[in-house]
Amino acid sequence: MSKKICTFARFFGFFGSARQEKYNEHNMTKAELINEIAISTGYDKRTIGLIVEGVIDNLKGSMIKGEPVYLRGFGSFTLKTRKAKVARNIRAKSTVEVPEHSIPYFKPANEFKDQVRDVKIKK
Repeated sequence: MSKKICTFARFFGFFGSARQEKYNEHNMTKAELINEIAISTGYDKRTIGLIVEGVIDNLKGSMIKGEPVYLRGFGSFTLKTRKAKVARNIRAKSTVEVPEHSIPYFKPANEFKDQVRDVKIKK
């Protein structure tokens, strides 16, 4: 029994670390963004961290109020409304009513789309 648990733990330990490596290889984290901005501007990381947090908080706050956010040359953050629907819970073999709800939506600006159009994605 303990051998199975040990193998199970080793498997998921390896799987988790490989997943984390893949995640960090392709996605910039908030900490990395703060570090890059600090290097390029010469300001300290703490100040940049507060600014980045402030931008994110204001972005989320505006969207929670239902106000769209437009960043010229980058894109717009808006809300889309999903209609009410009936979904299925396959495990319980029942139907569930999903009410109408809003989801955040990002639409990139044409200028931004043109800049990234020919970028090759690393796999």
